[in-house]
Amino acid sequence: MSKQTDATRSAKDSRGRLSRIISYIVNAPFRIVQAVLSNGISTLRPYAPQIIPLAVCVLFIPLVISFSLLAGWSVWKSLSVGWDSPLYFQYGDGVSPYATAQIPPLLPQQRYNIALQLTIPASESNLALGNFMVGLALSTTNNKTLTYVRRPAVVVPPQSSLFFRTPYLIHVEVPLVDSFIAGRSKVVASIDVGRRDRWKTLGVGHERELTIKSASLYGIAVPHGVRGLAIRFPVTFGLISASTFLVILSIILGGCILPTMLRPMSQQNANNGLDEDGFKKESLRESGVLTEGHGERRRRRRSKSNRRSSSVTAVKVEHSESAIPPATSPSPSTRLRRRESKRLDSGSDSDT
Repeated sequence: MSKQTDATRSAKDSRGRLSRIISYIVNAPFRIVQAVLSNGISTLRPYAPQIIPLAVCVLFIPLVISFSLLAGWSVWKSLSVGWDSPLYFQYGDGVSPYATAQIPPLLPQQRYNIALQLTIPASESNLALGNFMVGLALSTTNNKTLTYVRRPAVVVPPQSSLFFRTPYLIHVEVPLVDSFIAGRSKVVASIDVGRRDRWKTLGVGHERELTIKSASLYGIAVPHGVRGLAIRFPVTFGLISASTFLVILSIILGGCILPTMLRPMSQQNANNGLDEDGFKKESLRESGVLTEGHGERRRRRRSKSNRRSSSVTAVKVEHSESAIPPATSPSPSTRLRRRESKRLDSGSDSDT
C-alpha cells in the first residue's frame, strides 16, 4: 500500500510540475509584453506632456487633410455643369416611339437647358420622314406635370466627300427647354418622337416612325449669380473650399491641443521657481525685501529729521526787551522785591 501511495504521489507531483512548466511557457509571452509595456510607460512618463500632443497631431492631421480634400471634392462635384440620362424607346405599341427616364437629382433652384441627342442611321426611311416632332413632359414622382413642350426636328442627309466615305450614322440634337427650374430634386421625363398623322397613304407606311440607334436626354446648368461664377470655375472654388475647411479644422485642433501643451510648461516653470514670464520668484522676493528694508530706513530717517526740526522749532523764545527805568536812591521804607521768575525757580527747587 505504501508503495502504491508513493507512486500516486510521485505521479501527481510530476503532473503538477508539468502543468506549471506548461503554464509558465504559455504565459511567458504575456509576461514579456507586460514587462516591456510597464518599462516603456515608466520610461516615457516624464515625457508624456510632450508626447501626447505630438501623438494627437500625428493622428488628427491626416484626418484633417482627408476631410478637407473630401470637402473640396464634394463642392466640385456639386458644381457639375450638367447631367445626362440615356433613353430606351419603345416601338410597336401603335403610337409614336416613346421613352421614360428618371432624371438624375437636380438642384431645385438651378436653371437648366434641356435637349435631346439622337443617333440615327442614315437610311432612306429616316431621310424620307422629313420633319417630325419631339415631345417632352417633365413631371414629379407623384405624376404632377411641371412642363410639357413639343419641338420640330428634321434629319439632314450627311454630306459626301471625295476623300471620306459617307457616314452611316447621323447625330441630331433637338433643343427642348431653356432655363428650366424644377423646384425639386427628383423629376421624371417622358419623351415621344415621330409623327401622329401616320402617313398611311405613302409607301408601305414605314416612314411614319423614326429609326433610332441610341438617344439621351441631357441638361446643361445655366450660370447665374454666385453659383454661376462657381460653375464657371469649379476647380478654383473646390480648392478654395478645401483650403477654408483645412484652416477651420486646424484652428479647432490647435485650440484643443495648445492648452495641453502650455499647461506642462507652466507647471515646469512653477517647479523651477519661475513665474509666468520666466523670472525667478526668489530674486523678486529678495528685491521686494530689499526695497521694503530700504523704504523702512527712509521712513526712519524722515521721522528723525522731523523730530529734530520739531525740537528746533520748539525752543523757547524770549520776550522782547522792555525799557528799564533809571535807578533811584532807595529809601528805607521801600523794600526790594524779588523777581517772580526767581520765586518760581526757588519753588521748583524746593519741590525737588
